Amino acid sequence: MERRPQRPTTDQLPFQQLLEHNDLAIIENPLRRIPEDHLNAYIKLFYDDAGLASVIDLDTVVRGARLARDEEAFVAEEVAEDTLTSVETAALDKEKTTTIWTESREIKIILLTCFVGSLLQGWVSSESPRWLIKKQRFPKALTNLLRLRENPLLAARDLVFIWAQLQVETTLFMRTDSDIKDLEHQIPHLDPQVYLRQINLRGYARRITQLFTIPRARRATVASFIVMSAQQMTGVNVFAFLASTLFATGPVGKPDRGSLWLFFGFGIANFLSSAVAYFYIDSKGRRWLLMVSLTLMFPLLLATAFSFKADPWQGPVTVFLILYTLAYSPGAGAVPFLYSSEIFPQVLREVGMAWASAVCWTGAGILDLCVPALIKCLSPTGLLCLFAGLDALALFLVWLFVPGTERQIATMEEMNYVFGVSTRRHVDYQVNEVAPWCVDHYIRRIKDKELDPLYRYARVRDRDNGEANGNATGVEMNGGKGDGAVCELERVRTERREG
Repeated sequence: MERRPQRPTTDQLPFQQLLEHNDLAIIENPLRRIPEDHLNAYIKLFYDDAGLASVIDLDTVVRGARLARDEEAFVAEEVAEDTLTSVETAALDKEKTTTIWTESREIKIILLTCFVGSLLQGWVSSESPRWLIKKQRFPKALTNLLRLRENPLLAARDLVFIWAQLQVETTLFMRTDSDIKDLEHQIPHLDPQVYLRQINLRGYARRITQLFTIPRARRATVASFIVMSAQQMTGVNVFAFLASTLFATGPVGKPDRGSLWLFFGFGIANFLSSAVAYFYIDSKGRRWLLMVSLTLMFPLLLATAFSFKADPWQGPVTVFLILYTLAYSPGAGAVPFLYSSEIFPQVLREVGMAWASAVCWTGAGILDLCVPALIKCLSPTGLLCLFAGLDALALFLVWLFVPGTERQIATMEEMNYVFGVSTRRHVDYQVNEVAPWCVDHYIRRIKDKELDPLYRYARVRDRDNGEANGNATGVEMNGGKGDGAVCELERVRTERREG
């Protein structure tokens, strides 16, 4: 029997710190902590245990693991040795500059089936590679990744990275405190069977409680509940579900044909403007798009509300309602479900998304029950002014408590470190750094003042440089000032004690 490699130890910040109390906002990579010789041994065992020989060769999987560990270091080494092919170079470049027209055939099929309707999606689209990896169906997961990436090296990179992060999540989130105590400064075994063993010990009820008891999962739960509630707080479903009731209270006293055409225009505008999200949701981020949407909707809701006082009211209401819908669809319409589906750990993703959806539709049900009575009590103008206030409240909650997915955060696995940042640290950053910067930049017009990023990226070359310079921890953060992580952590702790 082939002997498994020993787990290497590290003097860097422990994974438990990074995934639960990540006050330094470090974006980590579990493969970064494994020396290359150990990594190669792990990948060989994984390759054999997962039965990948029928799908891909071992050398490509090993190279994919090195690419997942540090892309820039991998490319530099491969270019120097002239082993990176032109096809692989083109594939790496393509994924950074791709457009809807240059996406893979599989992505286009998924987009088309979603366009046609969710009924066809289950018949045509492939199963999620992450779900297949959780079920230990590695060859099928790799096959689907090959269809998505259209390049074996990139598919192998994604497979190894998703698999490694799943093991880390399972070890840290699903074991008892005594099990993880000795893992604080060590690398968990990259064991293909760890997820199945642990998931069988944790029933559905236990995973529900973990949404609220594990700090990283609790932050994701709160954020998903806020974005789902924000969608209902915008008042969009007043138009989507209760348009006939709302428009029947106009001067005509009942929904005439013009009112029905207005409702039809609302639906068309909602349908067409949702496509705008495709062009900005990754480049600008989910949180940015949602906040812009909520900001624009506030004045448009007020304008729609007071348009009901005009005589005739249909023209002004039509204009502002369409503008409101154009502001709603790319952000508050598209973001909540997408954001909620991405932010939970893989081991809790289906449970978290189920609860987030429940919050959204519970809110929709409450609206359906309450709005007819509110229309009679407040009139359409009063009702829409109420929702304008709720929209402003939703914007404030998103700004304070919903972590962003910046353009540099490329994978769902990196969400673990984003949500490892404490809520207190995130709120402090928004209030004491972002807000003053916005005042200086947009009001006082001080253009040369830069905003320090919240999230910092730890990379292999930073560690190696740190060790070469005598830094015991060897962790230096891209986007920060280059202080060692342990020294920086001690500084934060000292400031808290003094504060």
